[in-house]
Amino acid sequence: MTQKEFNIITKELKQRATNIMEGKRPEYTNESLDVLGNFKSTAEKLNLSPLKVWSVFLTNKYSQ
Repeated sequence: MTQKEFNIITKELKQRATNIMEGKRPEYTNESLDVLGNFKSTAEKLNLSPLKVWSVFLTNKYSQ
C-alpha cells in the first residue's frame, strides 16, 4: 500500500466515524448541548462519577 492509498483510506475512515458520531449524538445526548450530559445526568441520579457511568456503559456494550 502506498502512502497515498493509506491517506485516502484514512480520510474515508475518519469521515465515516464522524458521520456515525454526528448521527448518533442526538440519541446519546438526549438533545442536550452538553455532549457528555447523558453521563453526567445518570451519574447524578446514581450518585456516581460520570467516569464510572461511562465505564458501566462501555462494559455493557462490549460484554455481549
